[in-house]
Amino acid sequence: MGIKYSNNLLSVFEEAHDVTLKQAMSKAVDIADEALEVADEKMKDVIETTPSSIVDKDNRVDTGLMRDSVKNGRMQQVGKNHWVGEVGWISKLEDYFLTQEYGGKTPSSWGRLGGKTISPMHMLTQAKVELDTYLRERISNLD
Repeated sequence: MGIKYSNNLLSVFEEAHDVTLKQAMSKAVDIADEALEVADEKMKDVIETTPSSIVDKDNRVDTGLMRDSVKNGRMQQVGKNHWVGEVGWISKLEDYFLTQEYGGKTPSSWGRLGGKTISPMHMLTQAKVELDTYLRERISNLD
């Protein structure tokens, strides 16, 4: 569960800049990797700074598992001119991550915190906005 960024980055660079195919692809992948790192940092920041709505805490960190499970998959080539990168809970996803992300009633298995309504973090949305903003700014500021 996370953000999967997939786009024909090459066309963006070929249209915007007079560069060779290899130069464009290399630069596009570098910028996309940077954007995934920005999204990774934003996700962790949201977890660390979004107040809990069910206990008196200024963050969503308890054991650290939810924050530490956010991973950056980096860009990987999946076709001749196609790359995909992932960031988020891409290798470990617990049910409670989704309850924290989307909000709702906590399950009774949460013990003393069970049956309470939790407000959503909106971590994925916030990280996607950061990723998109970063990409737009980096691409528009290329030499």
